[in-house]
Amino acid sequence: MLSCGLLALGWLLNVAAAGVAAPAESAPDAPPRMVNGKVLEGVLTQATPEGLVMQTPRGSVTYPWKYLSPGTRNRFEIPMLAELKAKAEAEAKAAAAKAAQEKKEAEAKAAREKKAAEAKAAKAAAAKAVTNAVATNAAAAATNAPAVGK
Repeated sequence: MLSCGLLALGWLLNVAAAGVAAPAESAPDAPPRMVNGKVLEGVLTQATPEGLVMQTPRGSVTYPWKYLSPGTRNRFEIPMLAELKAKAEAEAKAAAAKAAQEKKEAEAKAAREKKAAEAKAAKAAAAKAVTNAVATNAAAAATNAPAVGK
């Protein structure tokens, strides 16, 4: 009984191993196809969010994704969407870095302006103190000065 089970298991493993081979549709050289199996004629130009763009003798034709076979969509749409997502994430990171840099520059500018305003206020206060000191000293010198004619 145990040997029959092992034979059946071995048979299943052989069948599973034989079924692992990729079908011809998923091969990278397989031509793009419509859902009904018709092979698209022309040269693949690019994959866009709108569909697959093919250069045909009639000109450039865009085939919407919904009309293409699942295998074709798997080979072309998924990598295109992944590339778009990566590009969007990179742009978002760049925008965040730029915003952080601008914020840092604005904070530095505000700090410089605050320091300049404080220096100007200190200079004005020092000038006022000097003026007050000169005026006070002149008044004190006038009242404490000995009389000239006595």
